[in-house]
Amino acid sequence: MQIIFVPTPTQASSEINRLRSTLIGPFPSKVVICSASSATRDLIHNILKGFDVTLLPNLDAVHSHLERYRWDDRLDFLILDDQFQTQIVDVIQILRWSNTPALRNTKIVHLYTPTAQSLSETVAIGGNPNVAKIIKPPRKARILQVLGELKGLAPVPPSPVVATDPPHRMLVGNILVAEGAVIPNHMLSHCSLCSR
Repeated sequence: MQIIFVPTPTQASSEINRLRSTLIGPFPSKVVICSASSATRDLIHNILKGFDVTLLPNLDAVHSHLERYRWDDRLDFLILDDQFQTQIVDVIQILRWSNTPALRNTKIVHLYTPTAQSLSETVAIGGNPNVAKIIKPPRKARILQVLGELKGLAPVPPSPVVATDPPHRMLVGNILVAEGAVIPNHMLSHCSLCSR
């Protein structure tokens, strides 16, 4: 007999609402969303209703926006939709060396689509406690969960469910790939050959 912790839909929904309430009140978290895609900006803006949100179209606009911050201004989260880690590292450096102390505590969420090139990049931002990566397209629950984790909010543990039968499917690692996705399937086949 195996015990697996699986949140029910009601528990997951209440956890999302709890995270949202904590991140919004009493002073809404300030968030800058940077994406060249207006669809991505609108999607994340809708997910973050109730937050104090600024939408920017590119990294140049982010640089200009950050330069206008005063000594006591704060920015809780910077959500960057950029394919390459080098841009994220540049923003991390700008925040770290900012003349505005509150910006040094800004948490960064890096939205990206996995490609052969992005997966082969050196992990320049790995291990940074102020940075989290989310694969696109972003989901509401995932974004709120990551924002909560970056702020140090502990998730509510799910209730235990007793499973008597082993799962009928096997998942290798944490990868879920659609059958028609040629590049990820090709990369997975190489990964499975390496592990043999």
